Amino acid sequence: MTRPEFRRSQGIVPFGVGAIIDFPDESLMAAGLDAWLIEMQPEIAVYLKEATYLSEPRLQTRLSYELGKEISGLYMPPEAPEYPPHNFAGFGGPITTGDTPFVRFPNWHFCPRCRSMQYVPWNSPSNAKNEDLRCKNSKFRRQAKANTQPCSALPLKRRPKLVPVRFIVACTNGHISDFPWSKWAHGARKECGHEPGTLFLVSTGGAGLEGIKVECSKCGSFRTMKGAFNPNTFMQVTGLSCSGARPWLGPQAHELNCQESAQVVQRGASNVYFPHVVSSILIPPYSETIHRILDNQSIWSEICDVLDNIRVNGQPVISANMFTSKANKYGIEPEVLAAAIKEKYLHPEAWSGTADQTESAYRFTERQAFLGPRPAPNERHEFDIRKTQISDYSREVKDYFDEVVLIPRLRETRALVGFSRVTPFDGDQSRLSKLSKKELSWLPAVSSTGEGIYLELSEEKLCAWESAHADISARIDLINRNWTKVSTERGTSFDLYCSRVLLAHTLSHLIIRQLSFDCGYDSSTLKERLYVSNDAEQKMCGILIYTAGGDSEGSLGGLVRQGETGNLESTILAAVRNAQFCASDPLCLDSEGQGYYGMNLAACHACTLLPETACELGNRVLDRAMVIGSETNPLGGYFSDLTL
Repeated sequence: MTRPEFRRSQGIVPFGVGAIIDFPDESLMAAGLDAWLIEMQPEIAVYLKEATYLSEPRLQTRLSYELGKEISGLYMPPEAPEYPPHNFAGFGGPITTGDTPFVRFPNWHFCPRCRSMQYVPWNSPSNAKNEDLRCKNSKFRRQAKANTQPCSALPLKRRPKLVPVRFIVACTNGHISDFPWSKWAHGARKECGHEPGTLFLVSTGGAGLEGIKVECSKCGSFRTMKGAFNPNTFMQVTGLSCSGARPWLGPQAHELNCQESAQVVQRGASNVYFPHVVSSILIPPYSETIHRILDNQSIWSEICDVLDNIRVNGQPVISANMFTSKANKYGIEPEVLAAAIKEKYLHPEAWSGTADQTESAYRFTERQAFLGPRPAPNERHEFDIRKTQISDYSREVKDYFDEVVLIPRLRETRALVGFSRVTPFDGDQSRLSKLSKKELSWLPAVSSTGEGIYLELSEEKLCAWESAHADISARIDLINRNWTKVSTERGTSFDLYCSRVLLAHTLSHLIIRQLSFDCGYDSSTLKERLYVSNDAEQKMCGILIYTAGGDSEGSLGGLVRQGETGNLESTILAAVRNAQFCASDPLCLDSEGQGYYGMNLAACHACTLLPETACELGNRVLDRAMVIGSETNPLGGYFSDLTL
């Protein structure tokens, strides 16, 4: 059995803490941060922390504000060590690699040969010699042919590998546990035990859940899986509520007295794990390289010692020639390094970005970087922009947009804050499951490089469009009514949506779908980032469409090329005109609420929706009518003129 592996970027999404990962022949769950090597053995993981550290002060400040506690660091999942290990000169030296910890979940497995159900411990290792992962049934071979040996009588290598069951139990508070197989089979009767050869998971050949039966060989009790997904039936048969189990934090990490009802779900279902990821675009004035250097405590202490001893009239003297050797050592312009040192030394709040606390202000700062001057040549390896003249584009672009900015290089950092189960995260921090048992001051994160296009809609045309069509507010009210109902039922706070969010979000989806044809990127590799605010001092309505590969140095430039004059016009025109038609029309176009809790209007998988990784609002708050108009008002869309 080979060691299970995955890409480092997948350690945040989709295989972050608490997620179930299907590897060949086994099912595992990513363990909590307490089990990471930098927490388990900090004394030997000093170099590992340095190797996995990500410097993103803006994001750390944003997370500290959102979570109400200081986030002092972001760390990538460690790079896996060489396997199998070979002799190398650094044996016994600094540890810079490490395995990502997992626990075994679900614990119940069955044998595909004899159908016997067997319990595998949560910490059972993944290796070919582990007898826990081979069938041990010696009592009974279901539907066996004459003179057939039981599984336990076979040599270890010939024993069937156990297969994880596909049914588990979860609740909206993030708890998750094994399905109570014995309780389900016996109902109100006394259970007969869990040893191999007692419970069997049998396929009867019937359709649906009725074709799956769990039975006890000792007393003959049995029950099909029919009704298991009905919370009332499950409660009536088993008498069990949510167990409060949190297996990613260990077997003793139960939360007592959970009041949520337990729901049966399939192990690979999409509602088993909804990660809450907060992302940030690295922007000037200073890159990650400079932040990494100056955030290193030993380096910064050395610099401070120099500045404290060289003063004129009580003020520190900071010049480029003081740090020439250090700048050359790290390949940085001395003037740039000196300016960064001056900002951190004299203005630590500005350095850490404490002013950027609200989400609107946070994104407005990024938007200003897109529209600002191009970074210095030595800083363009992490962030670079190419401003365009909007007048150079044809009417398909210049009549509807104020700005088009090409971004050949950008760096995105994504941090995993928590996760939810059964229902997506709705903004209520109390419903997020914890990543660790104890309070930690760091979070797992990953950084990736890519390219993008920033499009800002015309403010003048937006105002004219909003004032000319009264039915826009009516459609917004439909979505807000559904959103209010959902939030009220859950008892969570919420903000109402505006027409600009609906327009920008829908347009982003349509353009991404078209770009996947035009420049060769799969739609799952493209992402959106919305920049919408009605704040008088931070007014904006723009979209960033970008790609960022977590394990590469970026991309090949196809996305930026598609944003150039002569290419972008055809993409916009095709995206708008394709939005006129949907395989589900007229039902889709006339919809008053579809998708998740009715949060979409004229938008479905056939015309607008994207892979979950591409959309930052969970494929909600979409309406083609904002772009192309509705059946009752075909000229009510922002781009309706392009459909004529």
